[in-house]
Parts: sequence; C-alpha cells; structure tokens
Amino acid sequence: MIDYINAHCHLSNCDRPENVGMVYNATTQSDWNKIVSQCNTSPFVWGAIGIHPWYIHTVSDDWAHQMVETLGQNPTLMLGEVGLDKHHPNMDGQIAIFERQLDIAADMQRVVHIHCVGAWDKMLHIFSVRKNKLPPKMVIHGFAGPATIIPDLVNRYNAYISYGAAIRVRTTPKITDCIRNTPKTRILVESDDAPNDILPVLVDIISDIIGVNMTHQIYQNTQQAITNG
Repeated sequence: MIDYINAHCHLSNCDRPENVGMVYNATTQSDWNKIVSQCNTSPFVWGAIGIHPWYIHTVSDDWAHQMVETLGQNPTLMLGEVGLDKHHPNMDGQIAIFERQLDIAADMQRVVHIHCVGAWDKMLHIFSVRKNKLPPKMVIHGFAGPATIIPDLVNRYNAYISYGAAIRVRTTPKITDCIRNTPKTRILVESDDAPNDILPVLVDIISDIIGVNMTHQIYQNTQQAITNG
C-alpha cells in the first residue's frame, strides 16, 4: 500500500520507500531505457521520457523517431521532462524541440511533464496557437509561475500543478497565493532532486495553507494526472 506518489523525480533519487509511488522523468535520451527498466520494477513506478531544455544539444538526428518507437512499445509511458528555460541558451532550439515533443504527445495521447523557468509568455503563446494539437494532460512540475496563470493552465490546458521543495524552504506570500489559487483536485507534490522523505512535509504545508488535510486528495490527484489518454 502506498500513501504518497512522487509526481516528479529523477534517476538520481531512485531509491523508493515502500509507501511511496514514483514518477521518474528523463532529461536526455540516455535516460530512456533506464526509465523503462525502472517502470518494470513495480506497479507503483511510472516513467516519462523526454528531452529537457538544458540538454537539447545532446539529441541524435533520429531522436523523435526513437521517442515514438519507445512510447509505442510502452503504452503507460509519459513524456517528460520537456519545456523552456530562459536561463539556458538557444531558445529557438528549445522551442523547436519542445513543440515537436508536444506533437508526439498529442498524437499518441500521452501526459506531458513540463519544465518552465522564466518563459511563461512563450509557453502560453505556444499553447494558445496550437489549440487542439496539445497533449491530453499536463503536469507543470516545480511550479513557480504567477498565480494569475493557474486558471488558464487548469481550465484551458488540463494541467495539474506540482509543488516541490521550494515551498518548504521559502513559503512566501506568492507561493501561498499560488497554492490557494490551485483547485484542490489539481495539486500534486514532488521531490525532483530532493530526498523522497520531503513528500509528507510538502503535503502538510499545503494542508495548513488550505485548511484541510490533503493527503488522500493529492494521492488521488496524482493517480488521475499520470493516467494516459
């Protein structure tokens, strides 16, 4: 029996406590086969393969073909971690690879795990012009954007908002506002690169901010978020 699902983590923290389900995200192509292998270790381990915006320079010429092939062989596999980051070079290249991955996710009806740092204007523009060419669900990992964009993300793009270690170390009025403005049914928690024992702490912080115990709700939210289709 598991009590928590870690909505976003990496192979670097692959030790799984017995009561925690894990969603492992790739950053480069070299992670993909390892992610698939991890998914075969337990029914409480899920995976996502993708090209992180920090590592677009590492892709092979046939990366998209390999991605489609791997997803086709693994129906529960998601896409991730993908996105945009203004602090890293070649934004045009980031956008091109991100949009190609969105195409694949939309065509294959896969959940996408999204990284966005300082590029919300570009991200939302991409979503708005693509209209029906979007994935069925999105997990916005380590959310640190403005609270004002949460309704659009949730209502227009079927997004789930995942909160990580930042809310423990700096629970600012901005973060509190974001959590209060996220529908209870769309809140997730994650460790990213932090230890897994952070999850109960994050759930407690969110529960205190909202004023209701969110343990079971967040568990259910995560199950819903990571189901493809």
